[in-house]
Amino acid sequence: MGSINLTGSFIIGGIVLLTLLFVQSNIKDFQRSQIINEFTESSMVSMSNVVDYDFNKIGYRVTTNPKISSINGSSISFLSDLNNNGTVDSVKYFIRTLSGKQYLVRRTFENSASEYQMAISNFLIQGYDSLNSATFTVANIKSVDVKIVIDNNAFRSDTTSNFGSYYQRRYFIHN
Repeated sequence: MGSINLTGSFIIGGIVLLTLLFVQSNIKDFQRSQIINEFTESSMVSMSNVVDYDFNKIGYRVTTNPKISSINGSSISFLSDLNNNGTVDSVKYFIRTLSGKQYLVRRTFENSASEYQMAISNFLIQGYDSLNSATFTVANIKSVDVKIVIDNNAFRSDTTSNFGSYYQRRYFIHN
């Protein structure tokens, strides 16, 4: 009878120990997931602040036309006085792929060229004319729609609670 009790205790103890290990593993995965999600969201906030600042100033203090130099579905070049010093600056947004990862690159030519890039999942840009029809004809563009998606697949080893961030906004060209 003693060996049956001892064997039963080992079995029940083993089940309890495995349950505790499973719960601890799930808690660690949840904590890691939350940290990654917070990082993704803060990255989107930082990037959207920069994008918002730049795109709100398309054509600002620019006397020549067109204000947008070039545009297609994944890149745009435009003129603006970014730092309010009376000098027209050139800004370009485009996608760069390195080692299978996509990056949104912001290149400015103020006094000298500078570049900033951030890992993204998708970047789409669309121009609209005065009748709200989609166009990439630079002379007809009156507003620009920007869509950016960042997901956290690059930082995750699993797909549970997979979240990302989505940014969309329409900007109107300064006359």
